[in-house]
Amino acid sequence: MEEAKPATKPTNCAKCNKVLKKKIWYYRNGKYFCNKTCWRASVVKAEKPAAGEAKPAA
Repeated sequence: MEEAKPATKPTNCAKCNKVLKKKIWYYRNGKYFCNKTCWRASVVKAEKPAAGEAKPAA
């Protein structure tokens, strides 16, 4: 029988790669960020390419 692995502590922000301290973890969409600004920047970056692909070819 396999043992359940313990949850790993996130080490770096998903956007800026700063070291995360326990007091300032910001968890959204399955990733850990250092603050709300980094999270919003990653959301904008993720939406930008999707918006570019939506242009119809004339």
